[in-house]
Amino acid sequence: MSLPSVAVVDDDLRVLEIATLEIEDCGYIVYSFSSPLEFLDSIHAIKPSLVLLDLMMPEMNGLECLQRLSTGILKSPVLMFTSIDEEQFRKQALDLGATAYFLKSELLASPCTIIQRYMKA
Repeated sequence: MSLPSVAVVDDDLRVLEIATLEIEDCGYIVYSFSSPLEFLDSIHAIKPSLVLLDLMMPEMNGLECLQRLSTGILKSPVLMFTSIDEEQFRKQALDLGATAYFLKSELLASPCTIIQRYMKA
């Protein structure tokens, strides 16, 4: 049986690198994407067990990406993570099908706990 995998999508390469290393240390395979378009193009090939999706990205924001995922191309939980602590974005993300909405600082402080909580059994 293969290890569960996590796709991390964030245009901030520093955050992407830190998240990747932290999540690998938790024992997961990590697929890192700095572009939501690249992630969407790869989704069928990687079939992630869970997705961590940044909200604010230049070519397509996380909400737009989430909307594309809501068409049924992905059955895995999607956790939106961002530096923006605004209720309107949290509500939009959850309404579009995000499983949860976290601040980046929360996620990076305890990635193993958060991922384990939402990873499909």
